[in-house]
This record gives sequence, structure tokens and C-alpha cells, in this order.
Amino acid sequence: MQFNLLLYRNRFAVLLGALLLALPFSEFFTSLMILFLFVNFWFQKFWKGWNSLWHQPFLLLLIAFFALQVLGLYITPEIHHTAAVKKLETKLPFVLVPVFFAMGLGQLTRHQTKNLIGVFWLSVVLAGLFCEAFAAYQVWNTGSWHSTWSDGSLKHYHFFYAGLSDVLMHPGYLSTFVGAALLCGYWLGRHEDHQKTQRKIILWGQIFLFLFLMQLQGRINIIAFFAVAGSGLLWLLIQRGNIKGLLAAGAGTVLLLVLIVKFAPEPLAKRFKGLNNLSYNLSAPEMSDFNGISIRLAEWECVRDAIAKTPWYGTGQGAAQPLLRSVYEEKNFVVGMAYDFNAHNQLYETRLANGIPGLVVLVLIFAAGLWQGYRTKNYLLVAFLMFYFISFLSESMFERQKGVILFCVLGSLLAAIKPKTA
Repeated sequence: MQFNLLLYRNRFAVLLGALLLALPFSEFFTSLMILFLFVNFWFQKFWKGWNSLWHQPFLLLLIAFFALQVLGLYITPEIHHTAAVKKLETKLPFVLVPVFFAMGLGQLTRHQTKNLIGVFWLSVVLAGLFCEAFAAYQVWNTGSWHSTWSDGSLKHYHFFYAGLSDVLMHPGYLSTFVGAALLCGYWLGRHEDHQKTQRKIILWGQIFLFLFLMQLQGRINIIAFFAVAGSGLLWLLIQRGNIKGLLAAGAGTVLLLVLIVKFAPEPLAKRFKGLNNLSYNLSAPEMSDFNGISIRLAEWECVRDAIAKTPWYGTGQGAAQPLLRSVYEEKNFVVGMAYDFNAHNQLYETRLANGIPGLVVLVLIFAAGLWQGYRTKNYLLVAFLMFYFISFLSESMFERQKGVILFCVLGSLLAAIKPKTA
């Protein structure tokens, strides 16, 4: 059958594919593709597309979340309005994606959706290869495996953490892309219409992405991936009544974790060392006085005090960080003041800015998506939402455009997967 670009569904699929391909690489091209999708939507009797929103509760809740951000402007002190508008710009995908995508997503066939998920997976593989190539160039260009500060102290290794990812984005966000791509890759590998060669490509791509995730050292993302993958395996084995498989999977997981802890390169092992030490001193002067857990415990202590000052409706957009900064000063959280940390937890971040209403809508987004995924046996959507929610626990994922647009675009696409019988 000839591919016809005159069909709205096909044009939408091509533009969405271009957007997914650009997603890890460039915010400019990401914005450009969304603009093209808007133009496509506008000339397709756009008012008809809004009817399809009522059949997609996941998309409606995204819009409701953005509406709360807008309402927050009315309680934001005028002095913070400029910062509030910048926050709203970051969260624009919560309304743009549902409005411009609803009609197109509703018309996609299961085969088209599968291909688009494959484009996202490929884009992350290419992003990983690009980072590896750039790191290799840095090593060749400098003659060193790491870079240093002006005083000669170690800054970062080129093949780990920020040294590997900063050419594209913060390692925590790139780790989120990679974790999501690994889940998509598993789903693609099990898809019924793939040939043997395609399955081999996906397998090698999955191996690369897993190793790349380890190099990025995103603690919470690694934990989230293992938690989701382990839960999925557990569910599958229980469904099949495979007791031997359960025991083997448990033993294999323990062995893998031991191997990672014992034989991981020093930069990766260092990221997980000392995480059992939960003690901290807010007045400690150096970042080195904290580990990955204790620094967040210190932040969360301050965040809870900030929330207590505006417990019901929050501060409004733009005023959350100034209030948190003032609590850092009250409690003499020296490192917090120096680095101007945000809450590093999206649940806290939303509660601080948007109060109880914001937190309720945020939880409903995930609850609705999980219920939809369970009801339609769309387990990729379930896995993606679980992975993102766990990643929320130590990162404010919706405070940067990369985190927002990944969730809105990929989450909406996964929610559009039609059952096999459709």
C-alpha cells in the first residue's frame, strides 16, 4: 500500500517521529517539531481534534496540571512573576502536547505506534553513541582520561557521569532517557513482527544502553530501572507459576548487584559508597561532607519547613525557590545556600509550589495512567510510569524542559498503544 502524506494520521506520524529523533539532542529542533505539529493540527480543522481529548483522561490530567501552574500566578507575589513565567514556559508541554497530539494519537495504528517507539529507542542509542564518541575525542584531544580544575584537582572522567553526558544534558536527565529507552527496547524485542536480524540489533542496542546507563551513574535511575525490571520479571514468573524461575531470578539479581558493587569502576562505585550513612550536619561547609542520600535528607528537612509555611495552596510558581532559599538561611544549610538546591523530589517540589491541589493532580496523572495500562494490558505504559515515579523520589524531573517534554511526549505516545485486538 502506497504511503500517503495527505492523510493526517501519516503526516502526524512523520512529524512525531522527527520530534522523537530530535528529543535527546536539541531543544531548538524539539521546539521546531512541536511548531510543525501545531501547524499540521491547525490546518486539519483543529476544533474537531479537541473532541478526542475527552476519551483520553491521561492527556486531560496533563492539561489540569498545567492549569494549576497558571492559577498559581494569582498567589505568586508580583516580585516573582518573571521567574513564574519562566517556570510556566518550562511546563508548556503539559498543555501543548495534549492539545496538538490528541487527534493524531487517537488515529495512530498499533503498527505506527510501534514504529514511533522504535524511533525513540533509536534516538537514545544514537545519543549514547554520540556521547561515547565525544568522550573518546576528549581523551584523544587532551591525552588524559579526565579533566581537572584550574588548581589541578579532578573535575570529572570523560567516560563517566557529567564528563560523558554534558555534551547533551545533565546526567540525571540523560539517565532517564536511557532507562525509558531500555524499557521500550524490551517491548520492541518481544514484538511479534520483528525479523531475526532486527531482534539482534535490538539486543545489541539494549546491551549498549545498559552499559551506558552504568557509565552515566544516575543512582535513582539505576535503582528505578532495576526495581521496574525486577518487578516485571517477578510478575511474569508468578503469572506462569514458575517457582524455579523465581528462585533463579532472585539469585541472579543478587549476583548481578554484588558484581556491580565489587567490580564496578571507581567512579561508579564511588557514587554508591556510603549510602548507608544517613547522618548529616546542615552547617557542614563542604559538599564532600555529604553523600548522595544525606544531602537530600538535608534538603528535604528544609523543604518540609518551607511547605509548613504555605501548607494548603503553596507559594505559586516562581516563589517556591526563594522561600526554600530563605529556609536554608534560617537553618544555616551552608551547602544548600551555596548551590541554591531545589527540592530534589518532584512530590515535594509540586507540594511547595502548588500545594495540596497540585500534589493530588500529579498523583492522579500516574494513577490514571497505571489504571489504563493495567486495564488494557499496556504494560510498557505501566513500566514507564513506575520508572518515572521512582525517579521523582530524588529528582525534580518537571523543573527542566528535558524532563517535562520526555514525560509528556513519550508518556502520551505509550498511552496511545492500542490493544492487539484493536
